[in-house]
Amino acid sequence: MELHTFAYTIGVLELIIFIPVLVSGSKAVAWMQTFSNNDIAMRSMGCVLTILGALVLVGDWSIGTDPAGLIRLVAWACVIKGLFASWKPSVLSRNMKLMSNAGMRPVIGVVGIAIGAALIYGAGLV
Repeated sequence: MELHTFAYTIGVLELIIFIPVLVSGSKAVAWMQTFSNNDIAMRSMGCVLTILGALVLVGDWSIGTDPAGLIRLVAWACVIKGLFASWKPSVLSRNMKLMSNAGMRPVIGVVGIAIGAALIYGAGLV
């Protein structure tokens, strides 16, 4: 898979997930908790993340400080998170406690949007 395709895909996914956290936090968190408690949904999402990350890393798995290297770092994170979601979904569903804190939601939303925007910007550079 081309780096720019991966970066656009994950960047848009980040925006789809974290813009609602910033705009309507309680509804977004309720949806996320429902999703994270569904074992089949978590395992399926984990499989997809693992496949996307692995397809990027097949070409070159080196991490660097250039945009391509940072996108590969995100691919490594996707593989690791995907494996956890596939094998141990309960570990990730326990992390939803941070999202239930109403004071942290804007911070998490802004960080998620920044990561998504950086991935989309980085896709244009590679």
